[in-house]
Amino acid sequence: MKLAATHKDSSVRKRCFTEYFERFAEFPTYLFDLEPRIDARLVETIQDMLGDPETTTEVRKGIDILLQRLPST
Repeated sequence: MKLAATHKDSSVRKRCFTEYFERFAEFPTYLFDLEPRIDARLVETIQDMLGDPETTTEVRKGIDILLQRLPST
């Protein structure tokens, strides 16, 4: 899971997060909870998802919750 969530291809990361969210109604924050700072690829994925007009309101709320749980940059 972490390999897909931090994959070099942004479309793989986005698909991973979207599929996980659709299945569990949250993002896999446990993959990043113990990191000292937010992973650069995670930040890019979040920005991609927020910039995508097809990203649903539910996913946007999930991103907000995810950001609250992650360490500051």
